Amino acid sequence: MSANSSKKSKQEGIHNLFQNLLTNFKLKEELEDVFKEQMKLTLNEQSFKIYDDQTILKKRLKELQTKKETLDSRFAFGEIDNELYNRFIVAVTTELIEIEEKLEDFKIKISNLDKKVSELIEFSKNLSNIWVSGEYETKLSVQKLLFPEGIVIDPEDRTYRTSNLNPIFGLIHSFTGGDDSGNKKRTGRNTDPSCVVAGTGLEPVTFGL
Repeated sequence: MSANSSKKSKQEGIHNLFQNLLTNFKLKEELEDVFKEQMKLTLNEQSFKIYDDQTILKKRLKELQTKKETLDSRFAFGEIDNELYNRFIVAVTTELIEIEEKLEDFKIKISNLDKKVSELIEFSKNLSNIWVSGEYETKLSVQKLLFPEGIVIDPEDRTYRTSNLNPIFGLIHSFTGGDDSGNKKRTGRNTDPSCVVAGTGLEPVTFGL
């Protein structure tokens, strides 16, 4: 066997190893709902401030609605004149509208979260096919997406070390398990929510391949 043939054989072997690794990110249908909930919980931990703000806004909304009802009632019974009523009702109504818009924005974000998690599941199912059929740039994007810090192959058993996986796909891998207990153990670490959101590179490359 020539040196070129040997080199080509090694490259094909590495490609096959990576393709096999990608099949480990395909969630079984019965695990999808559980994964969705875990994913949302993980993201919610990172977004706790947003949810705290939402709680505060809801409380303020209730206070303003009570004030508006009181103003309307007092004006209707002639307890305050038109000038005084208009002075306060405009401020209350304006703030009410602002808060309702912000709360609507929260609803959209939550809805988008559900959509993104579903898209992530579908994407993970097709990772192997995307890798096989993709051009060089696509393959490189998949590699960088899964292993932002670079790929490491264990020289002893020629398997990919999954300890430096993108935390999102580490979470998927913890559900699917993989073929060996070593990989399963390595991906069983805590998923840091701060790495799961924007900083993981999901947005730029995941759904644009």
